[in-house]
Amino acid sequence: MGISNKMRKRSGIALFMVMVIFITLFSESNVYAAYKTDYIKLYAKKLNSIEKEWYEKYGDEGIDYSGNKSIRFCLLDLNGDGIKELIVRDMNVRFDAYEVYTYYNKKVKLVTASYGVILMLNTYSKKNAIGIMVFDDNSKAYGTTYYKIKNGKLKKIESCYYESKDFNGKKDIYYINKKVTSKLKYKNLIKKYGNEDTLDLHVISSNNIQKYCN
Repeated sequence: MGISNKMRKRSGIALFMVMVIFITLFSESNVYAAYKTDYIKLYAKKLNSIEKEWYEKYGDEGIDYSGNKSIRFCLLDLNGDGIKELIVRDMNVRFDAYEVYTYYNKKVKLVTASYGVILMLNTYSKKNAIGIMVFDDNSKAYGTTYYKIKNGKLKKIESCYYESKDFNGKKDIYYINKKVTSKLKYKNLIKKYGNEDTLDLHVISSNNIQKYCN
């Protein structure tokens, strides 16, 4: 009789613990779902404002929905925290023109913008990194500085670049973090980050905002 009571008591405790775990996981899931909904809605609001701004500035031809000249966007987690960043690209310019937004402290923040020949931007989501490329026409220096997104801001990881002295690569000088290095070490650093992301960009339109930001 005593053993039976103990077994019932243990079974009751075990059942209670299972219920507690289930309720906890369910609650956390709901909290995350609500959190996700909050930041996605804010991204949608930002995209709507961008679309509106272009129409007000350029009229009915502000956005070319054919895709040849348009503003596009995608969502991609760039720092591995499970919260996606918003990437916006202006296809109306010849060279890369990106804006990257992140969600921090319940706000959408512009982390970095890249326009024209001087600055170009690549993302490396597998390495939780952003690479900003710079070309200095005067010194013929070309290189990339790698950043990560932390606390709503860009934090520098490392940089590498080279200076071309003769335009055929025989007298190039290589640098890592502003210190002279070998060509091999320079290439290995770039190789470490791998290929940049191939972004699945969508034209900013009411239909696409509703489709991808829900």
